[in-house]
Parts: sequence; structure tokens; C-alpha cells
Amino acid sequence: MTHASGNQKHVPVRLRVDTNHFSEGDKKALLDLMRAVQLIDPVWTEQMAHQDFAAELETVAVQLEAAAPFVTHSGFRNFLLGRAEAFRTNSYHASDIEWVQYRGAPFELIIGPFEPSDKLGGAKEFEGTLGIVLPDYQKRVRQYEKFAIEFEVELGRRYDFDPRYTSTPITAVDVIVLAGGAMSFIAMASKLPNDEDIRARVGSKTTLFRNIIEAKFRKITFPIAQRVLGVELNPETFVQYVLGHELSHGFAFRFQRERFGPLAASLEEAKADVFGVLFLYFLAERGIISRETAEEAAMACIADSMREVRVNLEEAHAVGALMRFNWLREAGALRFEGNRIALERSLLRGAFETLGDRLYALTQTPSPEAAAKFVGQRATVSDPLRFIVGFLEELPVDIVPKFEV
Repeated sequence: MTHASGNQKHVPVRLRVDTNHFSEGDKKALLDLMRAVQLIDPVWTEQMAHQDFAAELETVAVQLEAAAPFVTHSGFRNFLLGRAEAFRTNSYHASDIEWVQYRGAPFELIIGPFEPSDKLGGAKEFEGTLGIVLPDYQKRVRQYEKFAIEFEVELGRRYDFDPRYTSTPITAVDVIVLAGGAMSFIAMASKLPNDEDIRARVGSKTTLFRNIIEAKFRKITFPIAQRVLGVELNPETFVQYVLGHELSHGFAFRFQRERFGPLAASLEEAKADVFGVLFLYFLAERGIISRETAEEAAMACIADSMREVRVNLEEAHAVGALMRFNWLREAGALRFEGNRIALERSLLRGAFETLGDRLYALTQTPSPEAAAKFVGQRATVSDPLRFIVGFLEELPVDIVPKFEV
């Protein structure tokens, strides 16, 4: 694993989640689901788990079945039973579809083998995430979904493609337990499954992890923005930036692993950040948010890109961040000045737009050579960027969630 600096400080963060409002049946289901998630082992991959860990997978299946009778939501209960069967048979496709399609459950459970977002096309790794759904917060973020569909229509006119937005309604949760691959990379959100066949049939599910987003913002991205950009970011704007990123994964043009191989994940993350920012500029044009908020979201993207490159330079989000830094620098939208980044705000949107144009064009190339050349030229660490990363060495690189339920 390659890091931008020697400092690898991971700060423990206590995340308290209140379950007092749940019924006794809900609490019993939660306990069984927590036990199921905690059984997930980070060393499992889909192929080897069913060869070598059948007994352990059976234990997970039993815990899912134990929770099911206490769940009143029929779609979620059916998913639990289908997922339990999948743990026994190594056939997850049907329960993946059930998971995407159920709505309105009080809990969200992401469990099973998934392609890691930073290794599209690689072996599926087992992960587990259990969260409590936040209805009021969820209602607030879902208002942006219809605008994402409208934005893709506009992109379709710009790039001459047929829009077919493939995301289902956003789920927003406070996470109460993580395990397996979900602990090796602490995500602020997820958009799963990555299976292109399922996405074509029923779409994908976007899940925002509110307490993780808030913790990473407070402990890492906010102080980075203060020190490097000289701005104090609004936490709500940061949520909008994260949301725009996740919604952009649902647009019709994607860097698919079948064509782009190991480059797909990095290019897809770069695409999501760029079009996520452009989505917020689109909202500003519609009067949904202010122009200042859209501009601040672009700055949030830059500050959070610095967070990403500090974690692991080989990880997909970091490679995408390097491409953005170098493109924006070449476009004159940012420049490195010692331990600070100076922005030409009047050039920011144009620089994001031209990068978006380039990334869209790459999704349409018949072979991956052009994409490989683009990544090779743009995903580089300049000396000025490395200097700023070193300047931030005393800040945490990531959080270690400590859940209190």
C-alpha cells in the first residue's frame, strides 16, 4: 500500500446511535442482525469462502433467519431469508435484486460479497454494514433525486445520448456496526451492487451513512479546508457534495470493468466527483441552491480530494483525485502556493466542465488505451502536492468508528 506521507494516524471516533424508540421486536431483530454482521470476516472472498468457510457462512445464515420473525417489514424480512439461503448456496443474484427493491424498512443491511468500488472486476469481498434508517433526513436528501434525472437529460442533450438514470430512492442511515471489507475502507456512502446486469434490470441502491459523513467532515475534511484553502466549509454543503457524487454514479455513461479493466474504478470515481460538482452548479442555475453553495461544493471536492490522496495513492478515489488536481491546475483553476492552494474561482466551473467532457468521451472509446494514457498522464503526484500533504501530517488520515448503541 502506497501512502502520500509516513503519517498514518487513524483517530477513534465515538458514534452514538439511539435505539430507545424501537419496539422490543425491533431491538431483538437488531441484536441478531448485529451478530450476523460481526461474523463477517475481512479475509473472505466469494470463491474461497464457500470452499473453506462453509460452517462460518452457515452461522451467518442462522443469525439472519433468527432476526426475520421479529421484522414486520415484509420486503426486508424476505430479503433476510433470501440472503440466508444465498450464504448457503453461493447464489446471491436473486437476493441482490430483493435488496435493491425493498423500500421503507426501519433498518438497512448491506451484507454479502460485493465488488469493492476501488477494485471493480476483482474478487468479490464480504462486507457487512447495518444502519438505522433516518426518515426525516432521508426525506430531505431525496428531494435531489428528481433533479439528478433532469440533469442527466441535460447531459444527454450535451453529449447526444439517451438518459436512463438507474438509481433507486436514496436510503439514509446512521451506521451501528461495520465488518469485513466495510472496515478496511470506511466509506461515507455506498452505491451497490456493482453488477451491471442487476443495474440494467432494477437499478442500484444509494445509501448515505450520515454519522460517518459527519465524523470524516469534522475530523478531517473541515480542518484540511481551513488550512489549505482558507475556508470554513458548511457541513450541509459537504453532504450535498457527497450526495452529488453518489447520484452521478447512476448516470447512463459508466466506466465498465468489462471494457476498462482495473482502470474502471478510478475513472468512475473521477467521473462521479466531477459530475457531482457540475450537478450542484446545475441546481444553482435552477435556483434550488445558491451559486455560492455550488462554488463551495467545488471547494469541498478539492479539500476532500486532499483527504483521499493522504490515505492511499493506489486506491481508486485517490487516483481520481490526482487526475482532478492536475487537470484543474493545468486549466488555471488552482495553483499550489507553499502549504496553500489558491483558487481562481471564476475558472472552477469551466475546468470541471472540460474535465467532464473528457471523461465522457473516454467512456465512449472502443478500447481502453486512450483511458490508460489519460490516467498515466494525469494521475501523478507533483512535488507541490506532496509538500502540502506533508504539511497536513498532524491531521488524522482516517477515522476508526467506535459505535455506541
